[in-house]
Amino acid sequence: MSLRLRLTMLYTSLLGGVLLIFGTLVYGMVTVVLLDQVDTNLTQTTEQIIAQLKVTPENQFVQQSLSNFQPTENLIYQVWGNDRQLKLARPIGLETPLDDIGRWAGRPIFRTSQVSGTTLRVLSVPLTTARGPVGVLQVALSLNFLEVTRRTLGTVLVLLAFLAMFMSWLAAWLITSRALAPLATVTQVATQITHADDLQRRIPLTGPPDDEVGELIQSFNQTLERLEKLFNAQRRFLADVSHELRTPLTVIKGNVSLVRRLGGVDEESLESIETEVDRLSRLVGDLLLLAQAETGHLPLDKSPVELDTILLEVFGQVRLLAGERLNLRLVEIDQIQVLDPRDRL
Repeated sequence: MSLRLRLTMLYTSLLGGVLLIFGTLVYGMVTVVLLDQVDTNLTQTTEQIIAQLKVTPENQFVQQSLSNFQPTENLIYQVWGNDRQLKLARPIGLETPLDDIGRWAGRPIFRTSQVSGTTLRVLSVPLTTARGPVGVLQVALSLNFLEVTRRTLGTVLVLLAFLAMFMSWLAAWLITSRALAPLATVTQVATQITHADDLQRRIPLTGPPDDEVGELIQSFNQTLERLEKLFNAQRRFLADVSHELRTPLTVIKGNVSLVRRLGGVDEESLESIETEVDRLSRLVGDLLLLAQAETGHLPLDKSPVELDTILLEVFGQVRLLAGERLNLRLVEIDQIQVLDPRDRL
């Protein structure tokens, strides 16, 4: 799974979690607010019914006392006597208790119950007079509208959540694609450098240099620059060594040719050959110092060196290499002493 896909899924999951919490809170708050409004309406209606309800001295409810009461269309009420018999009801003929548990609770109580397949919110209130308890009043309102509202709200919240998550997925996919584009460039350039061995290439910095991706690109470019310097130093070192090895080999070859041509042993030529062989051995041994040279800790064996002596040695070598093609001579030479590696000098 790519980093881009993982980041997109992470952003979408976080948004989905936030929307789930938000939707749950909205759903619960709407339910509580609507149910509180229903309870308030039931309380007001109950007070109106109690205000109009009349009881005879024999604790009998007067049927005509609620004839002028005009309830709302979906309001249901029942008046139960102490003998557990139904005295008054709306609609007429509804004899099933609206809330059998709350009917004899002995105190005002709100409960939700199911009557004939309908969900009702029921308020049960004990009825008392100066002579004592006379019965129980139960007032109910249908919660169908609340169920419809909750169902509609839930559907809207789910659809909005899916739409928001889809938009978040799309936005995160595009944003991460743009944010990770420099990393793709880094990978592409690094692959090309590996295949082409081209350390002169650099990764272009298109975004801000102070963010994480910009710092990564700058560090990578600095690494490439350092590698290029190291490889160039290695190539220069090998070129210098090749040049230095070629000079004593040429001198040896010239002296050998001279000895062969003269047909005898020339002491000066043999001494020159021996000197150059010794210097060649030391130069070959210096190849082992390549790793130390790359680290910047190349040891130098400094010792007193007579520059006029070195000049005479070089003069003898060059005169031998030049042969009869050039006329070489020393006019004037002074003595001077320095501290340096003789062979490297």
